[in-house]
Amino acid sequence: MKKIYALTLGCPKNLVDTEKLLFVRFGEYRLVTEPEHADIILINTCSFILPAKEEGSDTIFEMVEIAKGSPSPKRIIVTGCMVEQYGAQLQADLPEVELFSDQDMLYYDGRVVTTSPFAYLKIAEGCSRQCAFCTIPSFKGPYRSRQMKDILSEAALLKGKTQELIIVSQDSSNYGMDQGKALLPELLLRLSDLGFPWIRLLYL
Repeated sequence: MKKIYALTLGCPKNLVDTEKLLFVRFGEYRLVTEPEHADIILINTCSFILPAKEEGSDTIFEMVEIAKGSPSPKRIIVTGCMVEQYGAQLQADLPEVELFSDQDMLYYDGRVVTTSPFAYLKIAEGCSRQCAFCTIPSFKGPYRSRQMKDILSEAALLKGKTQELIIVSQDSSNYGMDQGKALLPELLLRLSDLGFPWIRLLYL
């Protein structure tokens, strides 16, 4: 079986995307904990603020050096916010990277949970606020709530795999407002009906 090493930089929302990407695109691969042991190195980047961009660049260069020094060929795939924001520049500067992917994983339910006994559940993407310190709206777009039925379906898949469900988005208190109604209280009630021992809410 081929092996994949997945490294997530930034926030828990990125981790959710990594877990979905592992399930949807790399379900036949075995997850390993060291890049030296992998056939594919997957890096999910963050570009929220300057230090995050610097960390992303340093990490990509580090993985490229590991791949160059390996006796067996390794494919490097980079995804996440840096690709959404600087994709063309990254492709020009890093020909060693096989693929830069900005695929939106929000609407996939399947997951490879890597954080047991807890799991993050993303309920929306984007942000409609215009905070001066943050670039997220410029490349993630406005706030977009997921359909409640899809969130509940994904939560049901997580039942039995985790004891604590942690709700995340760029602005969780805004859930449903882009659809004309504040839906967070209803969502929390319906999630509680699924029987998770703990439900935590972040990014209010």
